[in-house]
Amino acid sequence: MEHDKVRGNRESPRQTRPAGPNAEIGEKLHGLVEMLLDHLQAKEATIYRGADAYRKNGINCVDKIERRYMQERQALNETWKKDGDRFLRGTRAAKAAIDERGKIREKAMQQLNETAARRRHLFEQATTSLRALHGRLMQGNVADYED
Repeated sequence: MEHDKVRGNRESPRQTRPAGPNAEIGEKLHGLVEMLLDHLQAKEATIYRGADAYRKNGINCVDKIERRYMQERQALNETWKKDGDRFLRGTRAAKAAIDERGKIREKAMQQLNETAARRRHLFEQATTSLRALHGRLMQGNVADYED
């Protein structure tokens, strides 16, 4: 990246200056400016390295968040599938039990109806027999009184 490239030391062409105290101060001042520029360039490089580290760490954090999201999503899908399968098995078992109980109830109703029909038939036979017996007894009693 462009910000990774730090400006190198600049070699400025030395101007010929007159010798003397002003020349010495100028040289010291020029050296101080060069040292300050080097220091600023080092700080700039540190700042860019820090920015790169934040960028890389940010990308890593986003990658971690995406991986965790995908793992949690997959786990949730598996849980939902298991729960759905368990629910289907439960409803199928309940439906089978209801159907079985319906068949048992239907069979019991059929037996009850058959028993009621038999008893009704037996009751009708008993009633007919009792009426016949009553009729004969009544005829026998009337004959006893007529004599």
